[in-house]
Amino acid sequence: MNTSKIGPAAGPITVAATAALIAVVGRTMRVVGVDTPTWWLPITVAAIGSVALFMTRRRSGQPARMTWFRVGTWLAAGMWATVTLIVGLSIIGLVVLASGTILAGLLAPAFAPYTGHVPTPAGRPAR
Repeated sequence: MNTSKIGPAAGPITVAATAALIAVVGRTMRVVGVDTPTWWLPITVAAIGSVALFMTRRRSGQPARMTWFRVGTWLAAGMWATVTLIVGLSIIGLVVLASGTILAGLLAPAFAPYTGHVPTPAGRPAR
């Protein structure tokens, strides 16, 4: 998926979609009669995603504030999906997910690394 037109908000949108998908998978497991408790599924995926973010941070060179922001969105989505599996899906739950996604999307540019063009006195881009 090309996220260049979406920009920094692509991450929160992806996280929210993943949380919703995990909640649907967990609910489906419960409906079809899987005896294993499914509340652990979303928080486990969120924890694995958070660990992966920390492991790849060094190689990608992204600032610590961006890593913490991304970890926060994954953990929040994991908690939302966990609560949704325990309590059940509701309109209020969907509003909470949508509100969190919109808020994270609005905050994402503040945590993104600065990549703007900074001209040098000679008019050439800085290296």
